[in-house]
Amino acid sequence: MPVIPNDFLMLAQNFTSSCDEIQLRNSVSRAYYAGYLHVVSRIKSAGINLVTTQTGFHDKLIHTLNSNGCSKLNGGMTPKEQYELAGVLSLSKQLRTKADYYLDETITQFDKDSVITNTYEIYRLVP
Repeated sequence: MPVIPNDFLMLAQNFTSSCDEIQLRNSVSRAYYAGYLHVVSRIKSAGINLVTTQTGFHDKLIHTLNSNGCSKLNGGMTPKEQYELAGVLSLSKQLRTKADYYLDETITQFDKDSVITNTYEIYRLVP
């Protein structure tokens, strides 16, 4: 059965008072992907091409936003709005990277709450 980006966010929030670090890590990662996939779907719908760089797709998205390459979003997104969206995505991506790859660093409830808050901000910026 297909899923939508918001399904990832609902899963992330499911652990409301996560005391198990693996649940916190999973929540951070799922919340990031909810926001990321939401923006990607809007980018595709708007027919926007991402910059061609030698980085991964996540970084290409952030770089394109920072370069004012997504002005077609929302029927006209200003450079300031794109920069703000790039910043929120970047902060969430950093926490997702920490949760997924830096197993010797502790993931906290604050990390989880931050990414979930950021995801709601992404939804606000790109409805």
